[in-house]
Amino acid sequence: MVYRNLPPLNALRMFEAVARHQSFTRAADELCVTHGAVSRQVAKLEDHVGGRLLVRKGQRVTLTKRGQEYSVVLEKIFNSLANATNESFGIGAGESLNIDLPTTFATRWAIPRLAQFRHEHPQVRLRITTSHNWSELHRNDVDIAVRCGFGGWRQLQEHRLLEETLMPVCSPKLLSGPGPLSIDEMLGFTLLSALTRPDDWSMWLTAAGAKATDYRTGVTFEYSAQAYDAALNGMGVALAQPAFVQEELVSGNLVPISDVVLQSGRAYFIVIPAMNGTNPLIEAFADWLLRSHGDPSRSSGPPPAS
Repeated sequence: MVYRNLPPLNALRMFEAVARHQSFTRAADELCVTHGAVSRQVAKLEDHVGGRLLVRKGQRVTLTKRGQEYSVVLEKIFNSLANATNESFGIGAGESLNIDLPTTFATRWAIPRLAQFRHEHPQVRLRITTSHNWSELHRNDVDIAVRCGFGGWRQLQEHRLLEETLMPVCSPKLLSGPGPLSIDEMLGFTLLSALTRPDDWSMWLTAAGAKATDYRTGVTFEYSAQAYDAALNGMGVALAQPAFVQEELVSGNLVPISDVVLQSGRAYFIVIPAMNGTNPLIEAFADWLLRSHGDPSRSSGPPPAS
């Protein structure tokens, strides 16, 4: 029997992510764990190897000489492991994946996370298109998509990914003091909306108890991402989904201005045409999406017929 004095594997994975990002926070986001969990695992690895691997300077992380050398070796090992897994389980070199996403979901949620999927599956070619049309899912080249709705669609496998939540946000430069604001105060600002989501403000105003819910003045953009950018630049108030403006909320470049947060009942679903459901590459991407949101569970299966 061969005894291998292996370091703690979970700690290795977390240290490799910290070294690659030069940040505990970004590593925690990638691995869907807390900042503290990453810090504890790195400390555990340092105890195991008996030396410092990195130095913390405020929010910055600097690798020691040994830490830098070790991180290079680990990245090669993890890449080799990913390649071996891909080859053994049918996700090999030269395979491609065609993904169709809603525009704002793509730009604000998926694209910032895609580097991790590429890190895990470096040989896979990705082709990403954006649309909101259900007809696009019947194109022969769409392998997997994300759509917003209530679920229960025919001839599709679906996995609930992200609940739809709406709250009004704006740049702090518009405010003279801390919120929350009353409805009347809020309606004194320009309301920013999107053509793809024409009913959001009416739904939110109804939930907030506003007297007038058919509020159509303001500025309307094609997509919500453009409304978010306009809010960042001080144009007015946008109804944002917190998951799509998380970085701006953390930095304070956008602030919530009401205690009313609307849970619409809709959600973003991973949807897969039934004929593609047993493709290991498609399943791997669906699993990665769910892991990126911190939910490893999968509720698969075709929706009921209507």
